[in-house]
Order: sequence, then structure tokens, then C-alpha cells
Amino acid sequence: MKIAVFFTFDYSLETWNSSGMLDREFKIYSEIKKKFGVNFIFFTYGNEVDLKLAEKYKDFEIYPLYTKIKFSEKRLYRFIKSLYLPFLFRSEIKQVDVLHQHQMLGVWVAIISKIFFRKPLLLRTGYDMENFAKLNNKSSFIINAYRALTFLSIHSSNLFTVSNLNDFERFKKYFKNGRISELVIRRNWVKVMPQSKQLNQRHPNKILSIGRLEDQKNFELLINQFKDTKDELSFDIIGSGSSENKLADLAISNNVKINFLGTYTYEKLMETYQDYAFYISTSSFEGNPKTILEAMGSGCVVIASDIPNHKELIDNEVTGILFSLRKPYLKEVITKLRKDTNNLKKLSLAAKQKVLEDNNINDLASLMHEDYKRLESYIPKK
Repeated sequence: MKIAVFFTFDYSLETWNSSGMLDREFKIYSEIKKKFGVNFIFFTYGNEVDLKLAEKYKDFEIYPLYTKIKFSEKRLYRFIKSLYLPFLFRSEIKQVDVLHQHQMLGVWVAIISKIFFRKPLLLRTGYDMENFAKLNNKSSFIINAYRALTFLSIHSSNLFTVSNLNDFERFKKYFKNGRISELVIRRNWVKVMPQSKQLNQRHPNKILSIGRLEDQKNFELLINQFKDTKDELSFDIIGSGSSENKLADLAISNNVKINFLGTYTYEKLMETYQDYAFYISTSSFEGNPKTILEAMGSGCVVIASDIPNHKELIDNEVTGILFSLRKPYLKEVITKLRKDTNNLKKLSLAAKQKVLEDNNINDLASLMHEDYKRLESYIPKK
């Protein structure tokens, strides 16, 4: 079996590499290939740099769009050029059995390929684009465009997968007349480290947080909550974004010690989790956040905002701690937890066990393989 995976529009191996997630994103496909012998080819929005990065991944075929056509600075022109991708790589796409669109943005390329080459389409989305646009206060034009793209995606795919229960419930309205069986949950996977440091071997006064330095992650709340703790605690934030300078200034004015560590590779990130007893997420909204799952799987005690998608992952005071965004009291939460070592150990072990049960990479690889096999029935007989 051979699967064509189409990247998110405007994304490339270079994009994944610069964010430190290249190894992580390929790991699930490597696992499927190793366990089931499935072959993958990837179509990216990269150039010769992608071909260079691809040398590390000999098991996969990589086809960057901008090795065939000139890159354009204007996003509209890049969109138009993306429409040519199925025809520029027609011989490669004809070889595959199933089309797999990685995230909804860019699905038009997979849909064109489905129509012209008569291949079944699996669409995997990690978050609801329309809902995120609303929460980010985007214009009505953007919101309506994402709504139309969602409708088109669902009605063009043979199998539509979401990463969380909240999105599943929202999307059910589109699946009528017996189509509900074509909407399934495929949660994000985590590779749990076999041996992690005990909590008493980790930083006692450092707290970890990971995410883009943008409004969605709500790092201002974190800083404001820990005012005047510079001599007692420090916060390490892994990620980059447009708000770094503003957050740095806020930390200084609030007498909070924050280290902005930039982006890490996946391997370094997995090692880093095990240096921390506490992980905090102050996000205003999320999909199925990988970093929380990774922190839980690494034995961290996760303290997270009580948004719906965090509630799906964390059973409050059993597998982690949930706090109200309206009344956070984060300083009090940390103070109480640091004094109760027995409870910390229970939370850590329970969190790791939950991730092993719900987000194990081996289980997710098997489920994805089952999805591909299921779509074989849609392949037209020659």
C-alpha cells in the first residue's frame, strides 16, 4: 500500500525543521511503515532545501512544489500555483492507493487529485479552523471562508478524522444521512519515555511552559499571576513568536524571572520535559495540545486552564490540575502542590498512565493503518 500525504498549504520540511518538529511529525509515519510495510510519499510547499532535509529520511519520497514551479512572494499567487501541484506530480500521484491531507488548509490540492485520479481521500484535522478564527477575532470574511472550506472538506473526503471530542461533536452536524461513520476521532500520539526522572530529581523551583508567543497561549496571565516571585521561582518558556519583547517587558515590570529558550528539536524537547516537575498551560483555547500530552507522558504534573479541550485530557486533581481563567490563583496552586510530595507523585503517575492508554504511538499507528485499509474499498477496480 502506498499513501500520498499532502502538507498543509505553505508548509514544508523547512517549516517543520525551523519549528523543531520535523522528527516528531515523521515519527508516526515511520512507525506505520515499520509495523505494516506502508509506503509514504509527501508533497510539500518547499524547494531544494526540502530535498536536502529529506536525505535524512530515506524511507520516504519527498516532492517539493517549488522544485517544479517558481515560488511567489504573494500568498494569492502561491494559492494559484498550488492548484497545479496534482498535475506537476501526476505520475507520482497515480501510483498511490490513498490520499491523506495533513490539516484542512490546502485540502483543495487533495480534492483535485481525488477527482482527476480517482483515489479515496482521508482528511486529518487537528483543530477546527472556523472555531479558531472566531476565537482569534478574525474578520467575518475569514470565518466564512473557513466555514466554506470545512463544508467542502467534509463532503469531499471519504474519511474525516478529528483529534478531540469537542471537534467531533461540532462536526457531527455535517454528517447526516448515515455519514456519521465517516467521522472518527484520532487523537494526537505521544511516545512515552521508558525511563523518566523521579520528581525529586527535577528542578524544584523551575516551571516549564511551551507554545508560540502569541495571544492564544495567554502568557500574560502567567506573568501576572506570579508577580514578585523572582527570588523564589523561574519560568522557562520554549517557543517563539511576535509577543516575546512585550512579554519580556511585562516580566521585568512584574518582577518575574522568565527565560525565553526559543525552539527546540523534538528529541531535545523530550529530554527537557524530564527536568521539570511542573508544566503550566494558560491557553485560552486549544485543539488536542501535543505539549500537554508529552508533559504528562514525561511525568510532569500539568497545571492547565479549564478550557474544554484541556478538560478532555485532564481529570482535575487526578491526572493534573485545572484552574479557572476567571479566577486562576496560580501562585496558590503551585505553593500547595510543592508542599504535598505524595500528591505530586500520584498526579505524575496517573497522568503518565492516562497517556499510555489514550495516546500511545503504537495504538495510533495501528488505528491509522486500519483507516488506510478501510479506504481500500473505495479504490476503483481496474
